[in-house]
This record gives sequence, structure tokens and C-alpha cells, in this order.
Amino acid sequence: MKKIIALAVATAFVAPVMAADITVSGAMEMTFASENDGSATATTFQEDSSFTIKATEELANGVTVSADISIDGNGDDDGGSSLTLAGAFGSVDIGETSGAIDAIDDKTDLFYFVDSGTGLTSTDAALLWTLPSVVDGLTLRASFSPDNGDDASISKQELAASGTAATNQLGSITDNVTGVSFTYKAGPVNVNYGVESVGTSDNSFVGINGSFNGLFIAAEAAEIKDGKSQMGVAASYSMGDITLKVANQVVESSAGADESDMTAYGVSYSMGALTLFAEAAKEDFSDDEGTYIGASFAF
Repeated sequence: MKKIIALAVATAFVAPVMAADITVSGAMEMTFASENDGSATATTFQEDSSFTIKATEELANGVTVSADISIDGNGDDDGGSSLTLAGAFGSVDIGETSGAIDAIDDKTDLFYFVDSGTGLTSTDAALLWTLPSVVDGLTLRASFSPDNGDDASISKQELAASGTAATNQLGSITDNVTGVSFTYKAGPVNVNYGVESVGTSDNSFVGINGSFNGLFIAAEAAEIKDGKSQMGVAASYSMGDITLKVANQVVESSAGADESDMTAYGVSYSMGALTLFAEAAKEDFSDDEGTYIGASFAF
């Protein structure tokens, strides 16, 4: 009898904790890289892994609450942890989440290792509100970060061949960041547009993408007022388990002169959760080029 009572008491305390649905997902990627800067070739073996723990529960008032905790392979928070509330008001992400532009860009980023996305104006936010749909096919978003609320340590390997890294668009953010964006879906085509204000800088993004019987095409352009601009196009074609990819990314200075022009190619072969890939990228201005062979396992 004492055992039964003890079990009942323990269950009373455990049940509320287990009410949420908990899932674990992640990926591990191993890549052999051979890069040449025009004078010497370096070969490296690179590992990238992360996993996300997500807990979701629907409250009695109909609001769904989700908590995401994202951890990278080094055991550090990778900057993606957030709390999400969803209901008749749409959905609100609080924490380290995507900003208005970050939520819609990088559709030209098709590769596993090479970065061909238009991330020039991307930035995370402290709050992202996705409004409830009022027009079929239209999604509206608004984001906000307070002073120093944006993670200035975010780095992006804009040119995989050279291995250079850049902080987000303004480096150390010391101003409020506000932004709005929308996506309009018409059949297989999506049109994206967004603007963000960071102090005296106004950033803008526009993109279009579509899928047609295995063919995916995307074009994007991003601009920082009185600063750089970036344009990218990409396409992929899937034939069963095999996907072919190609992309081009151009960055221009405020004076309109090309600063970089990268072209990338790739092929991947999927076997369920495991994908084998081979990619190559060449930067015309610096003569940097790289070849990458690897495997990615998603779970």
C-alpha cells in the first residue's frame, strides 16, 4: 500500500511536466575541404553539428506554447533558442529569433557547405510577430530588438572558398532594430519583401522563388542604405534522390563597383536521412576557389 501511495504522489508531480510534447532533432555534417587562394592550397576536415530540443503544449485557452533550445556541436547556445506563442493573434517568437528580413531571405542558399545566400542584411531579433492571415496567400511579419539586443557576434561565411567571415550588417548594434516583411504565395511562386531600420541605416530585401516539377529557381537582392548591395540567383533540379545545384552571388560597394562575384556548383545524393554531397565555388575577384566533399545526417 505504501508503494502504491508513493507512486501516486510521484505521478502527480511528474504528470504536469510530461504534458508537453517533446521532440529532439538535429544534424551532423562532415566535410573534406580543399581551398586555394591563388598561391597555395590548404586541405582541412571540418565538422558541423547541432541539435534542437522542442517542447510544445496547447493551453486551455487555445494558445499553443513552444520552447526551442538549440545547441551546437561545442555545447554552446547557437543563437536560435526562443519561446513561441501561437493563437488567433498569429504567432509571436520571443528570444533569439529571426528578424523581419532574416525570416524571408537566403532562399538562394542551396548548398551544404558553400554559402550562396543573400545574408548581407540578415539579423536576428528579440521579437518576431507573424500576423494572422487576412488575405489568402499573404503573410505579414514585424520584428523588434532593443539597444544591444541583437547578437553582434553572428558571423557568416559569405565566401566559402576564401573562408572569410563578417559580422552582421553593422557590427556592434547599439540602436533599436525594427523591421517589417511580407510573403505572398501565388501557386508555386513566392514573392518576399522586407525593410529594417537600424539607427540611421535602412536595409531592404526583395526576392522571388518558385518550384516547378523538381525545378527550383530563386532570385534575391539586398541593400544597405548608403552601403553595400548584394544580388544572388540560384537553381536546383531534383531527379529522384539526385539534386543538381548552381548559384551566383555578387556584392557591390556603395559606389556601385563589384567587390565579389562568386559562382558555385553542387550535386547531392540522398539516402533517407543521409545525404552525400560535392560542391565547388570560385571567387572571380580574388581567384579563391574551393572544392568540398562531405556527408550530412539529419535526424
